[in-house]
Amino acid sequence: MKKAKGNIITILMALIILALLNHIIYTEYYKPKVASKKDIEKKEINNNNEKKEEDNKKYVEKIDSSKEYIYDGDYVGDFSKESYTTNLGKTYNSKDLKAPYFNIDSTDANNANKEVNETYLNAVRIFNQGVSDNSTFIKLDYKKYESDSVISSIFKYEIGDVGVTNPIYYTYNFNKENGNKISFKSAYELSKIKEDEIDIKVKEAITKEIKKQIGENEDINTYIEKTYLGYEDNKKYDLLKYILNSKNKLSVVIDIRIPGESEHLNRILEIN
Repeated sequence: MKKAKGNIITILMALIILALLNHIIYTEYYKPKVASKKDIEKKEINNNNEKKEEDNKKYVEKIDSSKEYIYDGDYVGDFSKESYTTNLGKTYNSKDLKAPYFNIDSTDANNANKEVNETYLNAVRIFNQGVSDNSTFIKLDYKKYESDSVISSIFKYEIGDVGVTNPIYYTYNFNKENGNKISFKSAYELSKIKEDEIDIKVKEAITKEIKKQIGENEDINTYIEKTYLGYEDNKKYDLLKYILNSKNKLSVVIDIRIPGESEHLNRILEIN
């Protein structure tokens, strides 16, 4: 009887030990571990850092990584005065001349910065002329855009006196992956416009703008054709100015031909 009782106790002890071993093994190797708040935060930081590294590899490098791809350029000009007031009572300040700097590490962006700098220096000369004659004025301003595939800017250069001004536009579009200039063909393709559609859509935009300027003039078709021929020439010789906005919508700068003294009007036409 005592021997049987001893065997039962031994069996029970063995079962308890086996159960403890199973619990240890399950807890250590099979039971899903609940991450602590600290572990979760650490994982999120690591994921964010990995995403930033991927983005940096995906896009063209910046010259200064602490700044945006496009910002106000620190261009230097020899101004005769910081500001002046015209005979019409309008005041112009040298600090209001804004020009873009392309913080993009590429040859095309570097060439663009050189062109912008030259334009800025020309503006300084016009500004100093205004200081002398109290009539001439110059305005410089720009807009910038950025999408997942494009970095772009349109730079406006406007000279005037007492008459109507006709701004000059400079446009810059860069591939965000490599910093290279985007061709017109690539631009309208990014805007979801087909090759056999682009000229038709541009002509439609030209027609709409000329009707807006002169109404249903009997010679309207003449001015539409003159304007369209100018577009074709600029396109043929790679002189066309165009811009993609942050949604990759295409606009083209067109020299609108109209009757009268101001027979040339530079207009930014959205192409739909």
